[in-house]
Amino acid sequence: MTNAQTCCYINRRNRFGIVLVKTAGDKVEAGDVLAIIHDNENQLLQNAIGEVKQAYEYAQEVVKINNLIYKIL
Repeated sequence: MTNAQTCCYINRRNRFGIVLVKTAGDKVEAGDVLAIIHDNENQLLQNAIGEVKQAYEYAQEVVKINNLIYKIL
């Protein structure tokens, strides 16, 4: 998971985290882990799973990724 990206959200009642194992432009195959979700409330976990599944799009061809940072001043 050297290219994984991590995001965490913490408030007083809930701790939520997600590790994006596969991100835009990565090659994936059936059965690959796309993301790891951490949550301490089952209902929120189920909602997060649904949202992560909807966030991914798949294509047969290689996807060109645009740079997010174009220039550092």
